[in-house]
Formats: sequence, C-alpha cells, structure tokens
Amino acid sequence: ARDISKGGLVFEATNNTVIFTHGHTWRKFLFAIDEKYDDSGTTCDVLVWSWVQTLEEGGPLVIIADFDNGSLLNEGREDPGFEPPNVRCGKEGDTMCMMEYYATKDIKEGDELLCDYRDFALLWSWADMGL
Repeated sequence: ARDISKGGLVFEATNNTVIFTHGHTWRKFLFAIDEKYDDSGTTCDVLVWSWVQTLEEGGPLVIIADFDNGSLLNEGREDPGFEPPNVRCGKEGDTMCMMEYYATKDIKEGDELLCDYRDFALLWSWADMGL
C-alpha cells in the first residue's frame, strides 16, 4: 500500500492476467477449477474477475481473467449509488485499455481503488464470445 499521485501508475497487468480468445476455452477453464478443487467460491471469483474487451482498435474480442492486482479494483461510477472512480485503464486521453491503470486523482494509502468497468469492459459482449 502506498500513496499515489494523480496520473501515477497504480499497476499494470502481469503474467497473471490470462487472455482467452474463445469463450468455450474460458468456460472449460471455469469447469476445470470447480472439478479439480471442488470450490464453487473460487470459480465464482474467477467469473467476477473476467470481462470481455478488445486489445487493439478494431481487434477481435477476448476474455480477460485477472489474477493480479486487477482483481482488487472495485467498481466506481459517476452515477447515483456509486462512489466516483479514482483509477482508469490507460492514461488520460488513451482510447484503449492496454492493461495499465492510472490514478485519476490523488489516492491515499488505504483508499479503495475504484474504476468504471464500462470504460473498457464490453459488458454486453459475452454472447459474441459464444457465452
């Protein structure tokens, strides 16, 4: 934990971020976790830590499963019932989420990390991945 200045790098994806190019492969991965560990809680966590996005402008859809600091990001929005986000994927002005997350304001050690998932996760694209 540390203080992070506005515009500072909060974290970047590591080799603990898994990219699935096919929905059925991601589904098999979830089933394998549940079968091997008989732990529906972990399987549910992986489901929550996953989203659909593109990694390049006009590129194909992929499913991202985050097993690094990205799993610590909670949802923030500029909408009623939410706290405003203090983290965004990409630097100010970036149009793509390239798995680097930056502070949108000064963040004090112990503050909850919040980002608006809608800025990069294509929430209605699961069906496009065959799911």
